Amino acid sequence: MLRRHYGKEADIWSCGVILYILLCGVPPFWGETEQQIFDAILKGRLDFQSDPWPAISAEAKECVRAMLQPVRPPRCFGPLPAALARACRRHALGAEGARCTCAAVQRGCGPGSAQP
Repeated sequence: MLRRHYGKEADIWSCGVILYILLCGVPPFWGETEQQIFDAILKGRLDFQSDPWPAISAEAKECVRAMLQPVRPPRCFGPLPAALARACRRHALGAEGARCTCAAVQRGCGPGSAQP
């Protein structure tokens, strides 16, 4: 990323952009110029009102919202943000209620990768 150091949070954010596009077909941040796109990213406003978002599950929206939180300084040694962890538990781990950490996400966040 432009020869700068970045952490796992930037990767999660990038995956959130991809997930947003997969779910609705358009990027979450748009502008006519590169500067306008950067400004839109900094504002961080997400459109969950326009089609097809009303038909998309609340859990999927919660997951996208959690993934697209502004990137903060690296500190990924504990649990993921609560919303992302809840979405992970619901969809990847079922009703077991296991804790999903950054390490578990790296391993696929599926059965056998959960932290007690």
